[in-house]
Amino acid sequence: MSTGNDIVALGATDSERTSRYRFYSRILTRTELQSFHHLPADAGISFSHYVWLMWSIKESAYKYCSRSETSLVFAPLTIPVVQVTHRGAGSWHGMVRYRGVLLHSRSLVRTGFISSVVSSEPDLGRTRHGVRRIPQADRSSQSALARKFALQSLASEFPVAAGGVAAALRIVRQPDGPPEVWAGEKLLDVPVSLAHHDCLVAWSYRLPESIS
Repeated sequence: MSTGNDIVALGATDSERTSRYRFYSRILTRTELQSFHHLPADAGISFSHYVWLMWSIKESAYKYCSRSETSLVFAPLTIPVVQVTHRGAGSWHGMVRYRGVLLHSRSLVRTGFISSVVSSEPDLGRTRHGVRRIPQADRSSQSALARKFALQSLASEFPVAAGGVAAALRIVRQPDGPPEVWAGEKLLDVPVSLAHHDCLVAWSYRLPESIS
């Protein structure tokens, strides 16, 4: 059980640079490039935004798998997005095959950002995720506020944890591993993923089967 997410602040990207072959050829496979040219006219996505959509899905899949394989190195061309479909209103569904796992993605393409989350569940039924804008983009603020908003969301799912109140929840990042959710001195079986870019932060986590 795992989770993975990513956020791209489009205002911090360069569409001209993104559209250059030297840049996008390190992200898109030939099949993914062909898929863009076969998108329906009403998909309403520019090529540069499509590149970042693929990036965010691949980054999410990488985070998902690196939870159990901490030595993985992010290499976009080794993470094929085998399907991506526009579902209207900037919503995209996709599928990724990576490290022997089939993952399902959900992405939002908005005026200012692209966010993605992946799960092994086709409907992402036990996955929670969100995006928030923050006032400043220094790294300490990004990290602190990503944890803060993720914990606020987690608190709504765990009103009482390990005999204490939700305020006892905390997110701890190990030096060589993914972030973990703790309630007091108890490690919860809740994988969490945090992301930030410029003045945007995002998070995802997957609920255990014991939570209805």
